[in-house]
Amino acid sequence: MPFGSMMRPSLALGLLKSELAAVDVPVRVENLALDFAELIGEESYLYLSDQAPPELLAGDWVFADCLFGRDPARADAFDRHAGSLTSAAELELIRHARSEAPGFLRRCVGSVDWGAYDVIGFTTTFAQNVASLALARRVKELCPASVVMFGGANCEGELGLALHRSFPFVDLVCTGEADLTVPRLLSTLRGGGAPAEIPGVIARGRGGSACSSLSPRRVRDLDELPYPDFDEFFERAGRGRRRVVVMETARGCWWGDKHHCTFCGIDFPAKYRSKSPERALAELLHLRDAYDARLFVMTDEILDMRYFRDFVPRLAELEESVSVFYETKANLTKAQLRLLADAGIRQLQPGIESFSTRVLRLVDKGVSAAQNVQLLKWCEELGIEARWNILYGVPGEEPDDYATAGTTIDAVEHLRPPQGCGPVRLDRFSPYHADPGAFGIVNVRPSASYRLVYDLPERALQGLAYYFDFDFADGRDPAGYTSALREGVARWADAHRPGSLVYSDDGETVTIVDRRGGREDERELSGWRREVYLYCDEGRPRARVESLALERGARAGQLSRFLAGLVEARSMIELDGRLLSLAVRVGEEALAASGVEERSGFA
Repeated sequence: MPFGSMMRPSLALGLLKSELAAVDVPVRVENLALDFAELIGEESYLYLSDQAPPELLAGDWVFADCLFGRDPARADAFDRHAGSLTSAAELELIRHARSEAPGFLRRCVGSVDWGAYDVIGFTTTFAQNVASLALARRVKELCPASVVMFGGANCEGELGLALHRSFPFVDLVCTGEADLTVPRLLSTLRGGGAPAEIPGVIARGRGGSACSSLSPRRVRDLDELPYPDFDEFFERAGRGRRRVVVMETARGCWWGDKHHCTFCGIDFPAKYRSKSPERALAELLHLRDAYDARLFVMTDEILDMRYFRDFVPRLAELEESVSVFYETKANLTKAQLRLLADAGIRQLQPGIESFSTRVLRLVDKGVSAAQNVQLLKWCEELGIEARWNILYGVPGEEPDDYATAGTTIDAVEHLRPPQGCGPVRLDRFSPYHADPGAFGIVNVRPSASYRLVYDLPERALQGLAYYFDFDFADGRDPAGYTSALREGVARWADAHRPGSLVYSDDGETVTIVDRRGGREDERELSGWRREVYLYCDEGRPRARVESLALERGARAGQLSRFLAGLVEARSMIELDGRLLSLAVRVGEEALAASGVEERSGFA
């Protein structure tokens, strides 16, 4: 249901279809989200599915009246609330989609022979909850003998228990990974057994909701999983170039197993597991050929570093290349990034989050500010699109952590800007939520949107909520001391011009071309100056840079002026005692195309 992606199929449903086919259970996947996308238009759908602030619950609000009944007072309150988080144009997109929701649900009821199915399952993640519930209620009223089942990320742990308790027309909820649960569940239903005895299944009992355990059995060896079946999605959506295939090569997070990032709301009940390189490649080739696909989105929380030895090089050897998206850490080496680029992995979500090393330590990211900047620079050089955000308002941060934010941003305006800049969220399953007091967090309560979307008691909202509002015990207001950061990010988005700070190296001379801010400046570095600049392609401790330069014949005063000039000109940056060159390397042809004539040099 909406608001699942209109660009790619559901991996969960594709896997379940194949898993059930293996035990002789016929399945059909209904991609009704595509019908709603067609009804309200691509712009509205993409905003609601991918761009609206998640904690606004805009997609759920679209269907709220269809589930709970029309309430003009609640509608007015939501509009006021949404107005503080969205633009007038975005609010109009939400209202338009909301006006189409009732008719869409009527068509959903009439377009499928629901009575032909014994079990009707809904997958729900993020903004799919209310639309799924609204249709499920109508289907249950129409076909009371059919079993209505829910699963997905919105049903993880206590979320699934709260959903089951709040909506009696939902017969069963599967919590957590359902690969092993659902086939066993359907076998149990066939034989008249008790579903609640299956770990990970919540069923109706005499006292309400019954469950033997909220922790299901999980697949240990991912190579045992079948290939997902996406036939219905591509039959409905077509196989145009804009469509992508979703795939997984791993589950869990190897970093999270050791260091759960404090803001991360992903539950890690099971250890990190990844497919063998042979299986991962075979599956990718199968999906590529089956659906004529060239774009792949990997759902992995983090790239398996062992893949650099085998899976990534094998991708690079494919005669017919593919384009792949992965999530990863930001501490990759340049050699690793080059391997990714050669393999067609040209889109990354590296989890940068901040340009303050102290803030990064507070959230347990395991990277430094210098590593974040150098990754952005190397991605620019290698043609990799980095998708990332900046967070502020991290518990334990100090105003001084943002004292140099504006200067840093001005120095990197030629690199890809963040997709967003906002306060850290408190998500269920994160360390912040598990132990708020340890982080100076108080007054934790479901985000305000839940009370406007769900007409349910407070206790139910506490169980259903994934996003939470909170206060700081010391009363701080991060918006007050992060103005330079937010203003800098806004300038960055406006001023960003790819290729505006570049350099080339012919083996004897480094030529830097700077066209930022409308200026045209060309500088040439040779001798020890060239060596220093190239050495700082990776962030280097100042002491080591100075040692290299002095070994190559620089004089102390001369070197000091040279480095200061680079930093002042924003061709280099110093972060945490490390010096990092900022110009992006290009070939001679690209440099000549810059059309710059002015020449000058550093002292």
